[in-house]
Amino acid sequence: MSTLKRSTIIFVLFVLTACSGTPTATPTPAPTASPLTENRQKWEAQNVSHYRYQISLICFCAFSDKMPLTIEVKDGQTVSILDNQGQQVTESLELFERYDSIEDIFSTVEAALNGEADQVKAEYNPEYGYPQSVDIDYVEEAIDDELTFVVDEFDVLE
Repeated sequence: MSTLKRSTIIFVLFVLTACSGTPTATPTPAPTASPLTENRQKWEAQNVSHYRYQISLICFCAFSDKMPLTIEVKDGQTVSILDNQGQQVTESLELFERYDSIEDIFSTVEAALNGEADQVKAEYNPEYGYPQSVDIDYVEEAIDDELTFVVDEFDVLE
């Protein structure tokens, strides 16, 4: 067998061997959960049924003088909302419905992230996962529509 034929056969075998292998696909990274989802799961895993927290709503709002509010929740129901003077809030409760439980706060952040707002920045409590500081700009180019709320003095009650 001539050297040319031998070289040609070796070359053809090399090409066929190289082409016959199964291509290795680059693994697709698993989707990661959003910070909201991760922290909501952390909150739910805590299984806290009775708690109290303070919330300060910082905005151009008529009720700013009542901040911070102290809110108590038991078994998913709001037990009380007290203003900064320790007085039960009885008027305009609909203004505070989005913030009167940790679950409602998560829903507020989720709605903002899902298109209700142009910009959202949220920080979560490292131990319990609840949103502890949230900045929402509903309309980026509008003035005085921004809202910040801060949750602190969180206590689990027995």
